Order: sequence, then structure tokens, then C-alpha cells
Amino acid sequence: MPPLPPKLRPGTSWRAVLALLLALAGVPAAAAAAALSVSPTRLALKPTDRSGSVFVANASDGPAMIQVQGFAWKDSPSIADLEPTRALLAVPAVATLGPGERQVVRVALREPHQSGVEAAYRLVISEVPPLAAARSGGIVIAVSFSLPVFVTPPTAAPNPRFTLDRSGGSPALVAANRGSAHLHLRTLKLVDAASGKTLQEIDGGAYVLPGRSHAWPLEPGVLGRPLRVEALTGQGPLKLDVVAR
Repeated sequence: MPPLPPKLRPGTSWRAVLALLLALAGVPAAAAAAALSVSPTRLALKPTDRSGSVFVANASDGPAMIQVQGFAWKDSPSIADLEPTRALLAVPAVATLGPGERQVVRVALREPHQSGVEAAYRLVISEVPPLAAARSGGIVIAVSFSLPVFVTPPTAAPNPRFTLDRSGGSPALVAANRGSAHLHLRTLKLVDAASGKTLQEIDGGAYVLPGRSHAWPLEPGVLGRPLRVEALTGQGPLKLDVVAR
């Protein structure tokens, strides 16, 4: 991590940093986004008890309007790739939070989940920029949260398999989930299966949904030896040999 500027100390709020950067850029502090936060950052619903709650808090000194939408999540978590759905109900769909206020968003499935395979959704909570700020021609910074929502049958579980793929010209590590529930790879590294030496630290945080896969490019020099993946998942530690194909 690069060193902090001299006048910025650990513990300085992101709003203070943002205000300083905006001031240096000549942008009014009022253009900064409201200090919104959400909790929890993911929801796990049961097929039989198919409702939950998300709390949205406004820590700023001004009002904040939010819009809440449900999307079907098939593969990519990018908002641009999500599909709007009526299967996931969020109430209220639009709300205004006063300074220091907290809003409860109720989330529920419209219909019972009958499949034995987990269903995945994204709950997107977006700040709606004030009309006055937009009309003034100033810079408007709005925040957006994309929360995973899973409806998991009792017997559903992930079944990962890691392979080495050379078909694209450059080697890649591919994680395929052949199970019936998502695989959440919180941390991930590639090690020499014989010596246990770490060869490459791989960015974690990836979700691999049932029947889907995720690929990471490999660094030069990791090939030519037996490989093993060591990861921390949502279900605990995982160690699996990498299969060449």
C-alpha cells in the first residue's frame, strides 16, 4: 500500500479524504456522495423461510434517496450483465433517509424455491443523485451496493474442480463448480504439490455459481510441476490437486 500523504493519518474517514481530493480538484464538498452503508453484505435465504432484511444507514448530514432492485444472477456479478427479475421482492423499492437515519429493506421470494439447485440473485441498492445537484452541472458521486442473495436447499453443496487450461495461448487456472451450491473462494493460492512452496497468490473473493467456472491467468514459471490449490472458502479450508487438460 502506498504511504499516506503527510496530513492524512490512519483512521481518517474516507469522506474526509474524498472531501480533500474534491477540494484540490475544485469540486464543492456538497458534490461528495452520502455516507451510506449496508448490513449485512450478503443474504442467505431458506427455501421454506424465504425472507430476510437488509439495513441501510445514512451517516451524512444530508438526506439520501436510495433505489432497491432485484436481479437474477447467472454468472458475472457486474451490474451490466445482471438480468432484472420479479422473483425477488424488495420493499421499499425507493426510500429517502434523513441524516443519521436507518432504513430496513425487506427482501423475499415471491414463490417458493422448488429446485434442488441453489438460486442466486443480486440485490442492488443505489443512491439516487439529488436533482438539484444534477441540474447545477456539478460533479455528482453516487454509491451503489450489489449484495449476493442465495436461496440454498438443505442438501445443496459445491463440488469444485481445478484444471490447467492452455487453450487460450497463455495458461490459466480454471475453477469449475459441478455442485448444486455456490463456491466462495475468499483466498486462493497455487502451490507446488511436491514441496508445498507457494508459486502464486491469486486474488480471492470470487463466487463460482453451480454449473459455472472462473479463470485466472497464471504467471510465467509455475508450469512444469504438479500443482495444488489451497484456498479458504465459505465452507472452510480447501486443498485440491490441479488437473492438466
